Amino acid sequence: MAEIDGSLIREYLDVYTETQGVLPERIAEFGEAYRQQEYLTREQLYEIAYESSTRSAYHVETNPKARCEEVTANVRRVDGDFSSSPASVGSRPQPPPVCSPHSIRTDTR
Repeated sequence: MAEIDGSLIREYLDVYTETQGVLPERIAEFGEAYRQQEYLTREQLYEIAYESSTRSAYHVETNPKARCEEVTANVRRVDGDFSSSPASVGSRPQPPPVCSPHSIRTDTR
């Protein structure tokens, strides 16, 4: 059995409450795709949701593909609701709810 890396556990445990287990590196990858496309596909959103919560992934899957793209594209234009939470790529974002990935904001506040 492999030895447990205590420093690695401490590092990720410190950010767990803000990422719910999605590695910061993965969040950065999702953020890069979002910045390039300016929206996320249902498949990309599902992948994010699955990494944080299989229950959330189920909810993403129940939304039409076009709705997921529309909602994620709109996140960039929304200001003042949960979608514009201080979470942003590179600053330990929150995991995405159903079809509004506030974790993939492109600005930093």
